Amino acid sequence: MERDELLKFATDLFSEAESLLKTKNEDYAKQKDVFRNFDKVSQIAEILGLDVKKREHGALYEIVKKLCRLVNLEDKEPWHESVAGSCVDAINYIVLYYGMRRE
Repeated sequence: MERDELLKFATDLFSEAESLLKTKNEDYAKQKDVFRNFDKVSQIAEILGLDVKKREHGALYEIVKKLCRLVNLEDKEPWHESVAGSCVDAINYIVLYYGMRRE
C-alpha cells in the first residue's frame, strides 16, 4: 500500500468512526452529558459491589449497561440496537450469569 492509499484509508476510517461515535452517543447519553452512561453504570456497579475481575460480575455489569441504555431510550428511538434488541441482550446476559453460577 502506498502512503496516499494509507492516508485515504485512514481518513475514511476516521470519518466512519466519528459517525458511529455520534449516533451511538445519542443512544447512550444526553446532549449535555456525553459521558452520562459511564457515570451511571459505574455508580450502580459500585453500589452493587461488582468486581469485574469475576466473570459473573462481568455479566452483571453488562446487564447494568443494558438497563441504563434502556432508561436513556425511554423518550426516543435508537439509532442502533432496538429497544427489543437491548431487552433480549439483557435476557441473554442473565442466562449467561445463571449458567456461570451453575457451573
